[in-house]
Amino acid sequence: MDNPSNDFCYLLNYKSRKTWQEARDDCLGLGGDLLSITNSYEQNFIQGLYALPLTSPSLWLGSHANITDGIEWIDGSTSTYKNLKTGIAGEGPGGSCLSLLTADGRWEFADCKKESSYICKRRGKGMI
Repeated sequence: MDNPSNDFCYLLNYKSRKTWQEARDDCLGLGGDLLSITNSYEQNFIQGLYALPLTSPSLWLGSHANITDGIEWIDGSTSTYKNLKTGIAGEGPGGSCLSLLTADGRWEFADCKKESSYICKRRGKGMI
């Protein structure tokens, strides 16, 4: 799915669930990376992608580090935009890989070995 407000396209993989690393490997193999969300406009666009019922309560995001003043995504982008569920910066009790909760769109840290659905993001219009 192309985002008309930026130069990125997205692929929602909700049919297979993978660990964070497996999901990232899949996205890299498709020429992208795990989803990075750098502003509220992109957050809203992403939430529209999974408006259909999902079997997964969360989607992997492209970060596995503590969040302090800003976030550095694994695709190299940086942002001060955060949407953490707890509002507390840093690693959550569940693990160190960031996930997006499909129920409310907030982010939380989860166990990287947990299997979850995910979204790939790639620069450039067109299909992944």
